[in-house]
Amino acid sequence: MKIHLLGFVLTLALLLVLVSTTKDKAPTGDELMTWEQYKIAFNKVFENCEEECRRHEYFCKTKRIIDEHNRLYNMGEKTYSMDLNQFSDRNAMESYKNH
Repeated sequence: MKIHLLGFVLTLALLLVLVSTTKDKAPTGDELMTWEQYKIAFNKVFENCEEECRRHEYFCKTKRIIDEHNRLYNMGEKTYSMDLNQFSDRNAMESYKNH
């Protein structure tokens, strides 16, 4: 448990550094918690901090798209809902190449 908590704290610190150097909006506590839950659910382990930060950025973009789509779905403007999956931390080209 101590190691997992330490990993979470280090991840959080790295993400905060990344966010402070980018133009995108800073992730909320809920977004960071969702990221941690996603990594656990899909057994995500990254080679280094840079890789994790890049994957987190893709994940956040994907999640925003999904959230907006589902908002429209709930209003009856879309016919299906969307959810996160094991590919949510990839960019479009990576997802296309692998399938």
